[in-house]
Order: sequence, then structure tokens, then C-alpha cells
Amino acid sequence: MEPFVRLFAGIKNPKEYQKALRFLVSVDYKRTAFQFSLLGADNVVRSFNELMQYIYSIETIEEEKFDPGRFLQLWGAFLLEIRRDVGNKKTKLGPADMLRIQITDIDKFIK
Repeated sequence: MEPFVRLFAGIKNPKEYQKALRFLVSVDYKRTAFQFSLLGADNVVRSFNELMQYIYSIETIEEEKFDPGRFLQLWGAFLLEIRRDVGNKKTKLGPADMLRIQITDIDKFIK
């Protein structure tokens, strides 16, 4: 989870953004992601895959083209799938609700 927190924090700090992006596409992280894909529940893995596909699509794009709204939607959806998988299958929360505790102006980014 740390690289995703760093990626979002990096919106205002380009060095942190680049550092997080490099880590997310590193061999070490891919190894961890591979292990996760073998153990994670189907919906959690699918959600993680969507998030990573977005990361791969912006890997070579300048940070000003990073869409915080899209990233937050995917990140929130991923956290929500984890929540469901650990026993809250009937949760009424949405992706934005999963991030509201961490991001003060979340409604600016996720509708």
C-alpha cells in the first residue's frame, strides 16, 4: 500500500511521485504483486490489476497528466474489495468512503 500513498502524496511533490512510480514498476514490487495474485481473492486481484494497469499507462507520461480522480477511484475500489474480502461483504461503502479518512478534499476528485 505504501507506494500508492506515496504516489498520491507525490501530486504536490514531483520527486516523491517519480520515486513511487519507479518503485511500482520495479522487479521487487512485481515479485510481491505476483505473490499477491496467487493468494488474493478474485475480486481483490481484479481490482489490483485495474489499478496497476492504470499505473503502467502513466509510467512514461509526465506527472501533470496523472489523473488524481481516476487514480483515487481505482485505489478506493481496491481497498473496498479488500474490505469485502475480509468479511464485510454487505458493506454499503463506496470507493470514496474508503479514502475519506485519508484525503480531506476527496469529493473534489471522486464524484
